[in-house]
Amino acid sequence: MTMFFRNSHKKKIILHIGLPKTGSTALQQAFYQSREVLLRQGVLYPAQVYRQDDPKHNFVLDLVRKGQGYDIGSERGYKAASRIVLSNEALSNDFYFHGLERNRQLAELLRAHGELEICMVLRRESEWLRSYYKQAVINQPVKGKPHYQNSLPLAAFRELEPVRRLLDQGELIQDVSAAFQAPVRVMRYEEVPVRQLLEYCTELPGITYSLERRHNESVSDAAVEVMRQLNAQIETLEEKYSWSYLLVQACGACHDVLNTLAGRATPNGLTALEGKKLADLRHDHKVTPGVREEEFNAIVSGLRQQLAALKDK
Repeated sequence: MTMFFRNSHKKKIILHIGLPKTGSTALQQAFYQSREVLLRQGVLYPAQVYRQDDPKHNFVLDLVRKGQGYDIGSERGYKAASRIVLSNEALSNDFYFHGLERNRQLAELLRAHGELEICMVLRRESEWLRSYYKQAVINQPVKGKPHYQNSLPLAAFRELEPVRRLLDQGELIQDVSAAFQAPVRVMRYEEVPVRQLLEYCTELPGITYSLERRHNESVSDAAVEVMRQLNAQIETLEEKYSWSYLLVQACGACHDVLNTLAGRATPNGLTALEGKKLADLRHDHKVTPGVREEEFNAIVSGLRQQLAALKDK
């Protein structure tokens, strides 16, 4: 097994694992933008991140899945740091998918170098479920995650095993603690502002952080419902990208994941879209009581117009 950290003096390792849809991106952006200030205070937030605008630590996923990956010991300031903060909400999202042994493997890689503590942020069930549902509907399919790109109503989505296990917060906390064999500090999304969470992770009160906007907040319930119904008809990944592109054009959404998928659409994929699939889209108050019919119909109409404009080119 490849060791993650080089031997040196003991450090405190704070591993923030989410949950998803609990402000993780705002937290990560604040850490990343303030990493020079933090480093001068002995706190290392590794610069090896997914993207500068999405500065989560994807290398921890290699550690949990493969037992090897990026050597954080090569980070500038590593030796002098007494505290290291790592963050990736996929660690909770994929916790049960990874399984007990892989999560323990990650814990051992971290604990071999320092004292490990897990940080989790939980959110009120109804609000978290709706936000997570919207993200899952918009997402493309992912192996091992049957709830992604689903076409289920919210009530049925809630009963899927991966969703139920994340919703059982008491059991989840116990399982995380047992897998990582480390204390778990739980924060409440509704009660603890990002600044307070930052102070807990760093033990540095008084630092001025640049807190950016939260991501993924601008897709309406009506747009999600349109995509949910399209998901039932989508046959290929290329088609998913193409409908995502048209949906962005039709409703002006600024959702990060939706825009990423839309950016993968190709001219061939767009021209191959079948307008007849829009004829099957129907608003149903019983299935989606929170969606306004006029907004739903306006988005469907916008999709028709966008598709017709493509066909005319």
